[in-house]
Amino acid sequence: MASKQTGVPLTPDEYKEEVKKVLAAIHDICGRHNIPYFVAFGTLLGAVRHKGFIPWDDDIDIIMTRDAYEKFCAIMPEETDDYYVLSGDTSPYYYFYFSRVCSRTATLKLKGIPDVDNLGPFVDIFILDKTSEDLAERAAQNKEVRALNRKITYMLPARYYRTLPPKRRIKMLFNLPMRMRAGLLHGFNKIRQEREEIMQRYRGSDSRLYKATYIANWEKSYYYEDEIEDLVLTDFEDIKVYIPAAYDKLLTRIYGDYMQLPPVEQRVTHHHFVPVWN
Repeated sequence: MASKQTGVPLTPDEYKEEVKKVLAAIHDICGRHNIPYFVAFGTLLGAVRHKGFIPWDDDIDIIMTRDAYEKFCAIMPEETDDYYVLSGDTSPYYYFYFSRVCSRTATLKLKGIPDVDNLGPFVDIFILDKTSEDLAERAAQNKEVRALNRKITYMLPARYYRTLPPKRRIKMLFNLPMRMRAGLLHGFNKIRQEREEIMQRYRGSDSRLYKATYIANWEKSYYYEDEIEDLVLTDFEDIKVYIPAAYDKLLTRIYGDYMQLPPVEQRVTHHHFVPVWN
């Protein structure tokens, strides 16, 4: 296709197709190596309600347990050169607490940041760690991780700092003293490692509860062991993906009446990048 020339932007449909290919590759590798995963959050909602993408969105989120994720990361480089894992272990100053599997077919260009070039069409992998069954302990853990998330972003070099969404950049602009203190007093990798240790605090415990996110509504994003033991195949566009058999309980917990469409004004995609063909 003529549109696949280097430097030419992808259309929205082309970008969705590239992201779906990443998901299909993950599904294939996981299937052949007995690595459990399932689609989550808006992707799970899309799979159930729309049998594919939510029409106005193109993000894909999946979840793996910590053990499954580590196995996947060890195997993937041996399986393909077309996709790669982007994480704090593979890229300097990658600051998210989740990882990404990216495609090499295109690059996501961020306005005004020509030198950040290691991000392609991606699928987010949220890592499922055991957490405490005690509410107060869970709340404390979440607070610690979120505090370190903020500290990590304060320590970003300028070119990575500018990858933050515009509203967040403006907010952080008023915290320049905090940003300077974080950079002077702490090492980026040291703080990232501290965050990893807190996220894995309950690894090896007998807790039946897991979590994968550290967000404002974190108490809606937890999983009991018996809710994710049984996975079933379902359609996602023209491919198959795994979802928890207990999807109704999980979606209701997060979204309430999840089959109800949001108001028209909320049916928008939020991106601050432009994908271009490599």
